[in-house]
Amino acid sequence: MKRLLALLTVVAMLAVFVVASSNAGATDRSVFLTRLSGMQEVPVVDTDAGGFALFSVNDEAETIRYTIWGDDIFGVTEAHLHVGDFGMNGGVAAFLFNFNGDGVDPGNGIGTVSGEFYASGTVTYGDVAKFGAFADVGELIDAVRSGDIYVNVHTVDNPGGEIRGQIF
Repeated sequence: MKRLLALLTVVAMLAVFVVASSNAGATDRSVFLTRLSGMQEVPVVDTDAGGFALFSVNDEAETIRYTIWGDDIFGVTEAHLHVGDFGMNGGVAAFLFNFNGDGVDPGNGIGTVSGEFYASGTVTYGDVAKFGAFADVGELIDAVRSGDIYVNVHTVDNPGGEIRGQIF
């Protein structure tokens, strides 16, 4: 757990540095960091789980790279990007990783080990097209920049979502 917290601190500081040192306006940002908690779920989920999610958008390639970390979370089944304002639920916009009803297998690089969780990957056209909320990743990137997207991590005990964070 100490290693995870140290890693999260370094990543958070790096993300703040990248965003703060950019001369670009808010509509041109390419790095986003959000804190995940049960307090952001609608309705609120009483959980000790928490985490962070880091997103990096690439306009030219129309991709979004992500890394999600969590602590005190068990039985993670899937994670998505959803369309919705802070405090409101919305539909799925893109898969981050697919459903596994028994919890994600830690052996494939995504999953829970002693309550610590880590996942990373890239959102591409195929991850967005399934849901029809956006025509392409470029439209999803625009919605991320406007604050209309949140990340939701689902678990066996909380299939509607255990921890969530609005992407600003």
